[in-house]
Amino acid sequence: MKNARTIILSFTCALAMVAGMQAKEKPTIAVLTLKNANDVSDGEAQIITDRLRIELFKTGNVEVMEREQMDVVLKEQGFQASGACSDEGCMVEMGQLLGVQFMIAGSIGKLGSMFLLNCRSVNISTAKIVKVVSVDIDGEIEDVVGKLGPIAWKLTSSETQAATPAPSAPPPSETSGSDNDEDDDEDQQWRAMVSRPIKCNNYPILEVPDFSQKVTFKLSDDNYEDICEALKEALDDAFRRDVHIATAARIGELTGACKSPVIRIRLEAYSTKPSGSQFIGTAQATVFIFDTPKSEKPVLAVKVTESGDRHWGEETPFENAFEEIASTLESQLGKADYVRKYRRGKR
Repeated sequence: MKNARTIILSFTCALAMVAGMQAKEKPTIAVLTLKNANDVSDGEAQIITDRLRIELFKTGNVEVMEREQMDVVLKEQGFQASGACSDEGCMVEMGQLLGVQFMIAGSIGKLGSMFLLNCRSVNISTAKIVKVVSVDIDGEIEDVVGKLGPIAWKLTSSETQAATPAPSAPPPSETSGSDNDEDDDEDQQWRAMVSRPIKCNNYPILEVPDFSQKVTFKLSDDNYEDICEALKEALDDAFRRDVHIATAARIGELTGACKSPVIRIRLEAYSTKPSGSQFIGTAQATVFIFDTPKSEKPVLAVKVTESGDRHWGEETPFENAFEEIASTLESQLGKADYVRKYRRGKR
């Protein structure tokens, strides 16, 4: 296979982790385009493959190499978009060049009214097939898309792992927990930090936002922490003070004597659009500033709409959008009269 330098990217890709794999880091996979057979066009095969990449990433079990990055690496190594690579030896050679742990080949075709989807994963280090998934789907090509999520979970999970994604979760609170407490010490530390009683020192307080009404996917404590930290850094610079982060419950415990401004963020809308095989997230939010924890009406409201860097999955594009919102807030709030007065101690 060393002399084979022309191949066609004619397979799909999905990782199958060996049952019982205990690696601490997520394995990286490369997803090759599905080989299209009877009554399936090149374009349809490419779309299905791109969607499968997304579903694999959404499982949280693997890291997925971008199609564009794969193409660049293979081109640099002398592979061309022609020829064939249909055996495990060729796939192993490709996997080694790409620096991934697993590659998966497969095909999609139509027989009568039924679509036949076949995937197999190859362990690059052993050159062996570790899992095969074959699914027959009755209906139209769009019906195939609805089956890709379960397929991705079967291919990336051990035999005993549940093949359904976790439900959406609200922001962390004093009673929130974790499905894997032994593995989320950092999450617990952050929950403890934002849930502990706070003392009023007249410094601004950022209330942990609740996005659960506007997004249907799960936002983990990691997502909330990263978003809140980006917002905190922007607010630190705008107010020129160390902004605290706390849950709504803890802020509600503060007395009427507290003069700390409270920043509350309401997500108005969120949407995504495809960008290659990834997504760009756009968030629209209103940032309210209340003069004290007991104030009923905001003294300032700022509306911000921003799009973030494109990425796989659902959570990261959302987080990227809020990083851009944070950057915009730093500039807008820094110029606001209320914030200027606060910095001068004359609010």
